[in-house]
Amino acid sequence: MKKKLSSIIAFSLLLNILYAQDDSQRFPFYELVFTPINVTQPKTVTIPDSKIDGVLQNGTAFDGSSIKGYGHISDSDKLLKVDRTAHYRIQNNNVTTGLYFCDVYENENTPYLSDPRTLCAYATKKLKEQMGYIMLVGIELEFYLVKKQDWENNIITPVNQSRYFDLESDSNMTDFKLNTMKALVNAGVDIEKWHSEVGPGQYEISIQYNDPIRVADQLILAKHIIGIEADRAGLKAVFMPKPITKENGTGLHIHFSLWDSQKNVFYDKNSQNLSPIAYSFLAGVMKYISDVSILFNGHENSFKRLVPGFEAPIYLCYSEKNRSAAIRIPATYNNDNATRFELRCADTFCNPYLAFSALLLTGLQGLIDNEQAVEPVRQNLYSLSEKEICDLNIFKLPLSLEKAKNNFEASQFVKTNFPNVFRDTLLSLYA
Repeated sequence: MKKKLSSIIAFSLLLNILYAQDDSQRFPFYELVFTPINVTQPKTVTIPDSKIDGVLQNGTAFDGSSIKGYGHISDSDKLLKVDRTAHYRIQNNNVTTGLYFCDVYENENTPYLSDPRTLCAYATKKLKEQMGYIMLVGIELEFYLVKKQDWENNIITPVNQSRYFDLESDSNMTDFKLNTMKALVNAGVDIEKWHSEVGPGQYEISIQYNDPIRVADQLILAKHIIGIEADRAGLKAVFMPKPITKENGTGLHIHFSLWDSQKNVFYDKNSQNLSPIAYSFLAGVMKYISDVSILFNGHENSFKRLVPGFEAPIYLCYSEKNRSAAIRIPATYNNDNATRFELRCADTFCNPYLAFSALLLTGLQGLIDNEQAVEPVRQNLYSLSEKEICDLNIFKLPLSLEKAKNNFEASQFVKTNFPNVFRDTLLSLYA
C-alpha cells in the first residue's frame, strides 16, 4: 500500500508539471476548496493573503469527523494540501478572491483515498501505468433557472418558457447570461458554450475537454458561480436531477476518449472511425456500469429522472447519434480528434471526480480483458415494447437507489478495483 500511495504522489506531481499555471498573482483572500462524496455541498476554508504562503507549503488541518466521509471522531485529523496548479479566482462584489482546489491527506505523506479528488488521481494513474493512456473528458451541465422567491415558498416557477436553442427575448435574462459567462471565463472555467435546453427555463453549459481532475474542478466551480450569479439576479439555479415532474431532468453528459502522447487512440480510419481500443474500453464500461451506477446516480431524486420519454436513458446499450441509448457515438464531422463516446445517464448531483473514476476503471478493465463490444442499437428504444427490447438482449440500468447500492456492495469488480477504504466509506454513507 505504501508503494501504491507513493506512486500516486509521483503521478500527481507529473500532472502538476503538465498543467502548471502561473499562480504568482496575489489576492486579499483565498478559498481552499475540496469536495466530499456528497457533491451538493463543497467545502472551503478562507485564508488571508498574509497566511497563504505557509498554507501553500504545509497545508492546513481540519476535523474530518465533522464531514461525512472523512473519518470518525477517533480518527479525525485530516490535512488539506493545496494543488497549486488548480488555481482560479472569484469576483465577490468589489473583492477578487483567489481559489485553490485541494487534496485530502491522512498525514503529511499519505493521500486519503476516500477523498474523491484523490481517488480520481489514483484511477488516472492506474490507466497511465497499465496502458500508457490518459483519458480526456468534456462535459455538458444542465440546470434550471427558477424564480427565487417562489422557490423559497416551495413553488417552482421557471424564469421563462424558452425551449431548445431559443434566442432570448428578455433583456434581463440576456444580461444574466452574459454576466454569468463573463464570471465563468474570468474565474478560469474553460466554457465552450451556453444555450437554452428542452425544458422551460432550462439551460446547459459545456466545458472544454481536459484531464478528468481539471474538468471536475471546473465543474464544481461553475456550479458555484452560476448559483451566485443567479442569486444576485433574484433567481435560483436548480441542479436537482428531476425538479419538474413533467419536464426533462437535468443530466451531466460526459464525453470521453483516450489519448497517447500524440493522438486520440479512439480514432481508426480503417475501422469506421472507431478503433479496437475504443470498443474494448466501451465494452468494459458497459459490462461494469451497473456495478458502479451509484457513482453516476446517487440520490433518490436521480431515479425520478431515469424514466422513459424525457431524454434520460435507462437502457444499457450504445448507438450512433441516438439519444435514447445510455452511451452515444457523437458525430465528428471529419474531426478525427473529436472521436469519442458520450455517457448520458449521469446526473447533476453526481460527484464528477467519482463519475470520472468509474469511467476510467471500468474502461480500463475492458482493455485488460480485451472485451468485445456488442453491436450498436439504432432504433429509438422508447418506441419499442418491453418484449422487443428484451429480444434485443438489452438490459436496464438500476432504476432505484437501493438497487444501485446493492450492486455496488456485491460487486467483485468494485472490491478488486476500488480501494477498500473508499468502498467502505461510500457504503457507510448509504447505511
